[in-house]
Amino acid sequence: MLRSVCLVVIALAFAPSPAEAAVEVYPEMVRLTSRRSRVQLVITAREADGRLRDVTHRATVRSNKPGLVVVRNGRVSPSADGVDGQAKLQVVWQGETVEVPVEVSGQKRPDPIAFKYETLAAMTKQGCNAGSCHGSPDGKGGFSLSLF
Repeated sequence: MLRSVCLVVIALAFAPSPAEAAVEVYPEMVRLTSRRSRVQLVITAREADGRLRDVTHRATVRSNKPGLVVVRNGRVSPSADGVDGQAKLQVVWQGETVEVPVEVSGQKRPDPIAFKYETLAAMTKQGCNAGSCHGSPDGKGGFSLSLF
């Protein structure tokens, strides 16, 4: 009896995993509307038994126009060339391919100044947002910041 139980356990341990039935990519379409635009792809393999697996960093993603779109670790960004246009990403996982359309626009126009990226970084580096400068209750030079 013990011998047959061991054989069943060993057989289950070495049984092949169920084959994947489908690959899903989110988002289904990528729009990059400025030079700072970035989109993270999420690639999911749906197995035959219905379970989902994240395969984002193991799937292969290629652009049909590498001069327009760059893909690194599932993260899609416009190329440094500053060109607008359309491309397709080919996501390949275990022989199945999914195409994701990409639209790139606004690469020639300058990005608007964003408080988060330019102003806050400069003020933090210079110490201007400290309590002894513009962060004080009275501010400095007529300009005060809320530290909350």
